Amino acid sequence: MSAPIADGQGGVYFDFPSRDGVHYLVQGRTAPLSGAVRAEIEVTMSPGAVLTGPPDPKNTCPPTPHFSFYFQRVGDDVTDARKRQYRWFSPYITIEPAAQSLVVRLTVDQGWIDVFGNGNLTQDAIAAGFVSALAQPQAVGMTFGHGCFAGHGLFMGSGTARFHIKSFSVQ
Repeated sequence: MSAPIADGQGGVYFDFPSRDGVHYLVQGRTAPLSGAVRAEIEVTMSPGAVLTGPPDPKNTCPPTPHFSFYFQRVGDDVTDARKRQYRWFSPYITIEPAAQSLVVRLTVDQGWIDVFGNGNLTQDAIAAGFVSALAQPQAVGMTFGHGCFAGHGLFMGSGTARFHIKSFSVQ
């Protein structure tokens, strides 16, 4: 996918491609994060449209297409498992044709998960990693996936779909 297209009113949109897919939409951020992530979005889909993701035998969850809000701590190179708490994802938001106004507070009790789903970490370790990432951000944005995976990408299995981000902010 190429870069999202400006809508002329402060937002952006993109059409999901027929292959490979949309994985992450990010913007750089260096000031500490607090408050909430807010977005106004609108999804339009042709009749019978199907969003899908890449096949993966480890993806054992129902194949529901979704997006998540996301933030990433400075120093994450996306390959080092020791930095699992450098990327955080909000609870999944199902992609369906509708306009939505969304707010997710930047507090660990809102269901944010690290890149491995918090796994076998204690609640104290999860909270400490979350707070560290909020204090030292590198990027914020959205990720797209299906089933168990937050950012493995979405593309069209059939039909067309447009994702319109009318506004996005972290306050």
